[in-house]
Amino acid sequence: MRKSLLAITAGLTVTTTQAAAQNAEEVFAERGYALAMDELCELFTPDQRDALSVFYLQARGALIRAGENAVELDDYRASLDDAASQQGCQSEHAQLIYQRVNEGYAGFERLMRMSFPADQFSWEANAPIGLSQTEWLARQDAAPVVAGLALVNGELEFVVDLPEVSGVASAVLVLRDMRREPDLYDPTVGGLFPTPAEAPWLRWSAPDYARQLVFSRGRINAETAVELNPAGARQIFRFSVADAERIAERDPREAARIDLMNRRGERITSYYFEVGDLGAAIAFVRSRAHLNQDESGRTG
Repeated sequence: MRKSLLAITAGLTVTTTQAAAQNAEEVFAERGYALAMDELCELFTPDQRDALSVFYLQARGALIRAGENAVELDDYRASLDDAASQQGCQSEHAQLIYQRVNEGYAGFERLMRMSFPADQFSWEANAPIGLSQTEWLARQDAAPVVAGLALVNGELEFVVDLPEVSGVASAVLVLRDMRREPDLYDPTVGGLFPTPAEAPWLRWSAPDYARQLVFSRGRINAETAVELNPAGARQIFRFSVADAERIAERDPREAARIDLMNRRGERITSYYFEVGDLGAAIAFVRSRAHLNQDESGRTG
């Protein structure tokens, strides 16, 4: 993993074609170093910063799925902060990074969609079309669940689209509390128990003894819901972008759970979707938001 700074800066771009030609380790190191230098020197615009984050987070997810330890990857990223500080903002490295990222960003800026495949599902992200104030910008189809980022009346939210279930009063996202359980948890305990019927693909999820609960902000009204899913009767629950970022902090191999609750606070049923490279999808959506803003600055 430890590359020389010369090797890192020599390979640095933000274009998808060249990123695809590199392996995940190279992309992680190069974009990580550019982000470290940017944090120190404020080299890039917010959109350029998001573009770097797209490939950095995608590479991080790929390395974790390949067996790399997440803590060690984050430690390496911290070491790049130290390396950037040693070089300084007036160094040749800083100037070269600024030049290469600006050159590469011209190609990235024309990109209107990206796919972020993981173990089971994929996050599909796209720039806003602009024909409506309500549209999907990043989504994962983990049937029967559709989850992702969407414009809802011009505001960016994280939403979860679920089958209609009677008696539902609220929805709660259930995530692994990483402080209480830093490691992945197998709900089948090595195959002793079955996987949930709604998610036979599931390998890792939040244990009951270490849960972080995120409560929905309510449902999208029926008229707006039809714009996101015109196919039939569904219920779409609303969460914030900050909630999506909490999900993205988890291991990309694990699942997030959403519990549907009745008025007595009892769980009716649960559904699941894969964390995957949600963080990269969020960064891509943010990098495209400037392409379609109204006078108030809202995307839509």
